[in-house]
Amino acid sequence: MKIAERIYYIVLMLFFLWVFLSFCDIIADNITPNPTHSIYNFFVVITKFWEA
Repeated sequence: MKIAERIYYIVLMLFFLWVFLSFCDIIADNITPNPTHSIYNFFVVITKFWEA
């Protein structure tokens, strides 16, 4: 049970890290005149998912 709990928390922390780094990517790209975000950006992935 402890192993499953640790795996859960590791996956949860990786998910939050992905969201945080995606947010940082958006902020860094919006400084430029023509922002281009990574295709692995959380917000890009969610947007593509909801459009399909």
